[in-house]
Amino acid sequence: MRFSFSSSKGYNTLTHGAASREMKESHDEGVRFYERVYSKGPTFLEGASMKENQKDFLSVLGRSSTKKILEFLDSHDNVQLDNLTHFATSFTLKRLFQELMEFNLIKCHVQMDDEKKVWYELTEKGTKILHALRELERILRSSHTRVGE
Repeated sequence: MRFSFSSSKGYNTLTHGAASREMKESHDEGVRFYERVYSKGPTFLEGASMKENQKDFLSVLGRSSTKKILEFLDSHDNVQLDNLTHFATSFTLKRLFQELMEFNLIKCHVQMDDEKKVWYELTEKGTKILHALRELERILRSSHTRVGE
């Protein structure tokens, strides 16, 4: 069984089979996440003002590990949290990944075969944001060189 969680698509069943209790719990967790982010009521993105959302977004992007993680996801397939523990602790990564999913920069996939496998990848928006971060970094470096001359 393979499931995909994405803030833009919610929950999708990608293969066949009977739903076990664990699969139902994973589905319910995905639905709750989707409803929290996209419900009509206040959510992380909707409950705050646009200015607060922009501040939160810039705060996430400003973290030293965010760009490194986005770059790692861009250059590797089927990335699991264990692959990223050299960037931050598992606790910190889980919190950061939750925020990145809320901003639709990454998506989470869950595959249920003999054992549960979870991996992450960039979304199209995440790829665009990564390119923008690289461009900003390039601009800052080039302007810094001119100031020092």
